[in-house]
Amino acid sequence: MAKTKGDWMVYLAVFSVQAGFIYELCDMCQEGEMNKLSWVFVLIGFLASALGLIYGIINKITPFIITGIIDVVLATVLLSIKTVAQIKNKDTEKESK
Repeated sequence: MAKTKGDWMVYLAVFSVQAGFIYELCDMCQEGEMNKLSWVFVLIGFLASALGLIYGIINKITPFIITGIIDVVLATVLLSIKTVAQIKNKDTEKESK
């Protein structure tokens, strides 16, 4: 990737998005409210993260590779948390019947 004067903006933009994502993830965990995000959102986010990483690797774009790795990890964590919460909700529903 060619170095430009605006490279810092890419890193700042991605950091801002990831900081917001991490904040939401922490907020969901603290409140125990995993229904804030739908399955569609979680799965599309995971797919977008994976595709962004693949694009970065194919085109050798360092900012996309770095942020893609972080995004895939965060999306995997979110997917895992959402799955565990879904299983716990089903177990709670069965016990209450």
